[in-house]
Amino acid sequence: ESITCDRIMAWNIYHKEFIKYEHQNIVQRPCIPPGCTHNAHMYYLLLNSEINRELFIKEMAAHSVMCVSHYVPLHSAPALDKLKMVKVSNKLPVTDDISKRLVRLPLWIGIESNIDIVLNAFTQVINLFT
Repeated sequence: ESITCDRIMAWNIYHKEFIKYEHQNIVQRPCIPPGCTHNAHMYYLLLNSEINRELFIKEMAAHSVMCVSHYVPLHSAPALDKLKMVKVSNKLPVTDDISKRLVRLPLWIGIESNIDIVLNAFTQVINLFT
């Protein structure tokens, strides 16, 4: 339970700090619907479509902050072609768009003492794109 409390504390710090970037349409923050709770399993941002996620991740790494993409959509996963088990006949533009813009920020036990490093790196890197 204390681990979850620590993660929620870090999650809330991220969420509060990124509101200004959301208001500027630079990122979208996670949305927790009213009446719902979460366990702070991860914190992600949805980058503005003008921001190259791979370059963003590379620049964050240059500041010693490891961010990752979240997933490759199943319909475009290379393994799907090899398996030839499922064929997606429809385009999935929303899924493709989201997957290209979603980036996960570090969220691990003990991040609270290093969260300023992440936030400072984010500010420096995002300024390269805006």
